[in-house]
Amino acid sequence: MDTEDTPGASPDLQRSVGRPAPKRWICNSCRSLLMEDWLLTAPSPFDAEMTLTACPRCKQCDEGFMEVCDEPTCMREAGCGWPTGDNNDQWGGYRRTCYEHSEWKRKTPNV
Repeated sequence: MDTEDTPGASPDLQRSVGRPAPKRWICNSCRSLLMEDWLLTAPSPFDAEMTLTACPRCKQCDEGFMEVCDEPTCMREAGCGWPTGDNNDQWGGYRRTCYEHSEWKRKTPNV
């Protein structure tokens, strides 16, 4: 996936300090890059305590979504997370990144 042609990959989508940057997701069905607030949600007709989440482009709700690294131009899967120590930073106090941008890799570069 080319980040230059992908909506949502530009750094200008990061919110200002004090407001968490919106999470980005890739639909596992149609591979669309989506901002979290673009996802469709509705109460589940099967379980009142559940919410169904669907892709606004392909309308699927059963194949799920992959969370994308919170580095603005990175399109890798977010598999690492850690508290930043500042609840007023652009991530709202918690980062979700790929391994390449993880705190763990930064602290142990030779592993």
